[in-house]
Amino acid sequence: MSSNKPLSNTYLIVFGALFVVPFSSGAQTTLEPGQYETQTEVVEGDADFAAAANGQAATQQCVTSDDIANMEQTLRTTAKKEMAEQDCDMTVNKDGNTYTLNSECQVSGQPYRSEMVMIVEDSTHYTTTVSMPDAPTPLKMQMTSHRVGACSE
Repeated sequence: MSSNKPLSNTYLIVFGALFVVPFSSGAQTTLEPGQYETQTEVVEGDADFAAAANGQAATQQCVTSDDIANMEQTLRTTAKKEMAEQDCDMTVNKDGNTYTLNSECQVSGQPYRSEMVMIVEDSTHYTTTVSMPDAPTPLKMQMTSHRVGACSE
């Protein structure tokens, strides 16, 4: 008998939060360094999980010029650190101001895919959609991030 262990709510929140880090887009629109606030909305998934996640306050993180200049490496390093217990392969592709990160992992022995699509809207705003179709209950989150000022020390 196959065991389909549900992914923990914490794992899903952490996994989704990994992919709200803004990218630099070379000749395209580049985000300004600073403090970014992100509001997450679960638009598809378990009702209890969605209610808990949607009720959370917006999160903030400091994004430095180094983070932006080396975003692909920053993203991979952060993802690998947060998902150290999983065996994951990740690819990042960009097309203009749109970035797509696909990952294939083993979570509790089960194959698990996710896709993150991020669009840099302008130098202080980006949107992100994270889809996790292989979760026990498929999950889709939408995040809106905007710069709220300089990073606090």
